[in-house]
Amino acid sequence: MRSIVAVSNGRAMAGSGLGQRIDAFDDVVRFNNASLAGFEPDVGERTTIWVADDQGRHGSSFDCRRLWWTPNWRRPHVVTPTDWEVIPPDVEDAIRRETAMPSHQWPTTGLMGLVYLLRECDVIHLAGWYRGDAACDAVAFMRHYDPTHHVERLQEPAPVNFAHALGLERLLVDRLIKQGRLIELEGPGHA
Repeated sequence: MRSIVAVSNGRAMAGSGLGQRIDAFDDVVRFNNASLAGFEPDVGERTTIWVADDQGRHGSSFDCRRLWWTPNWRRPHVVTPTDWEVIPPDVEDAIRRETAMPSHQWPTTGLMGLVYLLRECDVIHLAGWYRGDAACDAVAFMRHYDPTHHVERLQEPAPVNFAHALGLERLLVDRLIKQGRLIELEGPGHA
């Protein structure tokens, strides 16, 4: 069985010291505009699966074996990239059922990738998911470890929580941890 880790872009990764442990996994999953250069001691260097939405796929480029795209099904005018595997809409439907997510909100790229990946593997390790301040603060969860990232330049982060039901997502992640499907990866930067 291949070992897999899903690496958050959240601030909890800053100072985590998890880089070498992350790179030791068979598969390393990254999301949207993940930054690696200069952050290797905390986030590692490898990427084997890149999951991005129709905005996140424009800011990064990874040499990886699989590319997964989470289209915004509400905006069908966005052209599907031909070299990407599209995460099917039933993944979003399953998340909505599990979380009772309101129709005006949609799942984060990260949760879409996790739920899709759980279809082909039994266990995923998590690096930096809902850690530290992000454990109880939706705005902190969406903050990036790279201070130059576009999310960090937002004047008003409140719309992020309007778009995504982060509290409901957190509850689903917690349930999957309790079921043993997700395992939090801890390192020297975590208590």
